[in-house]
Amino acid sequence: MEQHSAQKNRVKLIAIGIGAIALLSIAAILAVGIAWRPEPVDLSAYVTVERDAAGEPIGEIDTEALLKDLHLPSAADERATDRYEDVRAIAEMELFLGETETEDTVQVAVLADTERLKAHGITFAALTWEQPMKGWFAGSQGDTVDAPDDGENEKEPSPSQNGGLLLKLVDAEGNGYNLRSVCEAVQTARDRFLEQHFGPDVSFQKVQVAFSVNDRGTENSYQAAYRAWATPSPEETTVYFRVSIGNLSLENGRVIFQGVNVTQHKKETDCKRLAFSNGVILSGGGVKVSQKRAFDQNGFVQFAGKPTSYRMANGVYWSPTYDKLEEDDIWKLTATEGYSLAKLLRYARKEIYARYYASFDEHSEREFGEHYAQYPWYHVLTPDRTADMTETERSNMRLLREIQSLIEK
Repeated sequence: MEQHSAQKNRVKLIAIGIGAIALLSIAAILAVGIAWRPEPVDLSAYVTVERDAAGEPIGEIDTEALLKDLHLPSAADERATDRYEDVRAIAEMELFLGETETEDTVQVAVLADTERLKAHGITFAALTWEQPMKGWFAGSQGDTVDAPDDGENEKEPSPSQNGGLLLKLVDAEGNGYNLRSVCEAVQTARDRFLEQHFGPDVSFQKVQVAFSVNDRGTENSYQAAYRAWATPSPEETTVYFRVSIGNLSLENGRVIFQGVNVTQHKKETDCKRLAFSNGVILSGGGVKVSQKRAFDQNGFVQFAGKPTSYRMANGVYWSPTYDKLEEDDIWKLTATEGYSLAKLLRYARKEIYARYYASFDEHSEREFGEHYAQYPWYHVLTPDRTADMTETERSNMRLLREIQSLIEK
């Protein structure tokens, strides 16, 4: 009897031990899950706000970029939105814009199913904020350059440079120059300034891009103005600063410069003041060329020096982005009436999806869906064929996004 009781007690102790181990394991799993929970997402990094042709503010959430950064499948795949609640919730986010006290800034509000996303470990740093518009601002629609004359009589081009010094950021044919070196210099100087003044806990917004030349045509300046603030206390720490690149010129077809200067300002208006009176605000990071068509007859972005879209043997019209794009092909694009350079780069990416009959979200991507719906070659397939994209097309999208990032940030 005593032996049986002792054996019974040992069984109890083993059961208690197993239970304790199980509880500890659960606690450890929960602790690891909490430790691995991602930081709140800064939605402002995925929202672009600019003015349309009528001067009204319009905005877009780049949900595809957000999904990619969260390592989630594309919302263009209807199977993903059906299977994954977090993908569907992000695809269904809505963007609203409101007025503020300043004409070049809007109040941004995002409507999202935060409870559903929180259940999947996704939270947002903020759902409302004020954001400067990256398109043209009130009182200026950017640099306007006459398109070349298509008549038989050759039009004498106005010089775009003087002894190598750039007087405009487009050539005689109205094509943009490759400004990678300039944009990279701006971002390097910007990041150095932010690190020196704020350390790692900093946020910033670009409030203006401009190019100006003095009256004698002997000096020029490409400048980017920024607003920056310490993340914990923006009201107390906000500063304005400008990065200026001087003496832009051409050397072997490439833009070079001499000198980078960073200046800090107390007011945004001072920070955005042009270096010279003969200056322009750049629309979406690029010069605006009047009378230049943004799209060809089939709705594809027109790239200078590239053939217009053409009909394939299977009856589908294909755009230049079907073939490999070189970097200079992309930089030759300019802003046109109603379309900033940044927006055209987005369209150049979206048209690749459209060629595979992908659908566009009726809220965040409505403008793209409405655009391609005008053309008989486009119709939505379920499922779409984006999985069949070639490596050339994927490479084109990566390069387009990279250059867009260079001109926007």
